[in-house]
Amino acid sequence: MRYTKELDTLWSKDVFIQEVSENGRWVTVKELNYKSKEHYFLLNSETTDAISLGQIVSNRYSNDSKWFGFIKPDHTFTLLNLKTEKKRIFKNISSFEFDTSGRYLVLKEQGTDNTHTLIVIDLSDMNIWKDSGVNEFYWVNDTAQLLISKKNQEFSKIYLLDCIKKTEVLVAESKEKTYDMIKLGRSGTSIVYIEQGKNSSTLVNYFMETGKSYKLNDLELQEFIPLSSISHKNLNISDDGLSVFFYRISDKDSNLKPSSMEVWQSTDPWIYSRMLKYKEQEQSYFLTLWDLKTNKVIPITDMEYPSVQYNPNHRQALIFNKMQYEPQYKQFEDVDLYLKDFITGENELIVSEQYNEQGFISLSPSGRYIAFFKNSFWWIYDSITHQTVNLTEGLNVSFERDEVSGVKDMKPFGAPGWSEDEKYIILYDNYDIWLIETNGNTKERITRGKESKITYRISRDQYKNDMNYLHLLNNHSGISYNLKEGFVLEVTDANFNTGYSKWDETLGLQNLYFNNKIVSDVLVRGGYLIFKQCRFDSPITIIKLNLNNKNAALIHQSNSKLLPFDLGKHEFFTYRNQDGIPLRGLLFYPANFKANKEYPMIVKLYEKIIKDDLLFKSPSDYEYTGFNLLRYLTNDYFVFIPTITYEVEYPGESILKAIEPAIDSILKKYSVDKHRIGLYGHSYGGYETAFLVTQTNIFSAAVAGAAVTNLVQYYHEIGWEWNKEQIWRLENQQYRMGDSYYKLKEAYKNNSPLSHIEQLETPLLLWTGKEDYNVNWTQSVSMFMAMKRLNKGGKLLLFDNETHYLINPDNQEALSLETFEWFEYYLKKEWSY
Repeated sequence: MRYTKELDTLWSKDVFIQEVSENGRWVTVKELNYKSKEHYFLLNSETTDAISLGQIVSNRYSNDSKWFGFIKPDHTFTLLNLKTEKKRIFKNISSFEFDTSGRYLVLKEQGTDNTHTLIVIDLSDMNIWKDSGVNEFYWVNDTAQLLISKKNQEFSKIYLLDCIKKTEVLVAESKEKTYDMIKLGRSGTSIVYIEQGKNSSTLVNYFMETGKSYKLNDLELQEFIPLSSISHKNLNISDDGLSVFFYRISDKDSNLKPSSMEVWQSTDPWIYSRMLKYKEQEQSYFLTLWDLKTNKVIPITDMEYPSVQYNPNHRQALIFNKMQYEPQYKQFEDVDLYLKDFITGENELIVSEQYNEQGFISLSPSGRYIAFFKNSFWWIYDSITHQTVNLTEGLNVSFERDEVSGVKDMKPFGAPGWSEDEKYIILYDNYDIWLIETNGNTKERITRGKESKITYRISRDQYKNDMNYLHLLNNHSGISYNLKEGFVLEVTDANFNTGYSKWDETLGLQNLYFNNKIVSDVLVRGGYLIFKQCRFDSPITIIKLNLNNKNAALIHQSNSKLLPFDLGKHEFFTYRNQDGIPLRGLLFYPANFKANKEYPMIVKLYEKIIKDDLLFKSPSDYEYTGFNLLRYLTNDYFVFIPTITYEVEYPGESILKAIEPAIDSILKKYSVDKHRIGLYGHSYGGYETAFLVTQTNIFSAAVAGAAVTNLVQYYHEIGWEWNKEQIWRLENQQYRMGDSYYKLKEAYKNNSPLSHIEQLETPLLLWTGKEDYNVNWTQSVSMFMAMKRLNKGGKLLLFDNETHYLINPDNQEALSLETFEWFEYYLKKEWSY
């Protein structure tokens, strides 16, 4: 069946699994529809029946899988009994939480006077208890206790409510003071908060079992660290409640007034805007330990070492100075890593000039070990023995990704975590997962992907609703895994066929599911894997897999009316660049393909083929970059995605060396009209596109979005989104120049599309957002002005209030139509306006 554009509004754009009940029976699904509007539904994984929820802002299940609650944008809360499907509605609800047992539900109701009432519901008998004037509430771990704070014009109050006994325990109350930054310890031992007076702050640690409070005020802090005050930046607490971490601020910094004049010093390690942000967010705040065991205050960071990575349960922290070796013009800093011992106060050097990007450093769960990736190897430091061991030496396998040539700090494939007992660190190579003993003695490869070119990775999706796990992902703290319970693995082969396996210490590797589609979004509940799968020509489905018998069942099919349509097919093929290096491309056939007909083709550029190239995206003009694969396949186009290998200092020439042979190979084998080949790229692909059309005339039309067109200009610009120079992108990252402009002036010029503008013969459509400071939008303007002056065929589209990607649906549609019509006119000679 042939597809027509008029059907576009029927399809969902994407589907996401939000949450699954603990018994695996209920699945919350978010669907993005026309113009990216959200619609939620509740799916019964046993009957496949679905309950429409419309738009919602928050939702969750009780841990006993009996109840489901959700809040709609109008602040209406619905409590659904999952057994009877009876509903109860509450108005003006801003937030809600079930307790861990599933017996109690607490709602926060907003009144007309902007005050809040707490509604506590006993779900066993639906009895309701209310308390007015509530500011915040927290469940106390695995108990039926609520920690509640109140704040009004008359007084402030913190208390504990026992939901079973309906009794209160007062923590603090005052008419003059307020309570802020309330932090409940993970183990439920104590509560930390700041008691704020008129002119001073007091840190309070309240222990729930004894009802005793310990206090530290600004004056007491200054006895340990002069000229310091307690700040209102993050509080943290150890599980036993005896170590409280807070940030102090220097009194002299608190009195500094901002100036309307910026002073940029060429001798500063960073540019002014980055220095200012660093000062405001990090350098002005110093991590401090209040140790209740010794009743001492211990400074952890200071002006010499202002940056820190720590776990509140460790006895030491990593400290470093980000500006120590600057300026270096790399994406992240080289730093000397020191281990700060909280008991002795000593700083011990762990490693010098360590690259500080996330993924290069990992602290073990207890903090005893610090692993770091340096000089192509994984190393580990033992803080007890004070020994450093090279973990991966002699394995004859690379743990380093080499996909971006020219980078001085090559990324490791990854270190996803540690065993709970810290006997092993878990490492990735190109294909496999390794368990390596922290003493370096045993090194075991627990998967066998290398032999069949299958990649195994621990699935992060399965923990996507675990806030502690997500927090650990954002810093250097290591994640622990129970090796007896094991973990779910994502499996991907060379053709991006995917599936799931499971590994545990007892049974080893167990294959669960594998097919020719792309799986993702997995959650593990009640002995089931719930995940979604799709392919560019196969709309998203949700699958339920029984872990015991490995039976898979379809529980939801999105866009089912799209299934009868021919949406094309795909094929991988191998070609060689001009240097003889074998490369791999991905070619999509047009829908309703006829072998005796020649078709136009779009070459879509961005470094190499990736798994995401095969994801399903329904036919639509609402795309962030104006290109929808199925729009072209259903309109008689081939689409080709190449792989390019790069030579340092010659990124432009590398692109040409790969693309021309690739197209020659296609023309010899496939039904592509050599006079009707188009070129499309965005961001780095936009640069590649702009460069190619100044070097060759094999393309009949091209579209370059958010393109760098002048490497010399770009080298001297600032990425204002990051408050960072663009230099690092050219010397040490994607643009692969390998060194400074001042050492390679001709190379920078020769790799710039603008330098070769006189050779441009291909009609070129440029576009960018006028708020794009990632690839500065003036780059596109410069190229256009050169085209205009030389009377070259082309067009420039500038979008107000848009950045690197277009967010406004009207702009997305406008760009998609302009792009499509550009190719239609030049590749089909059909003016369709």
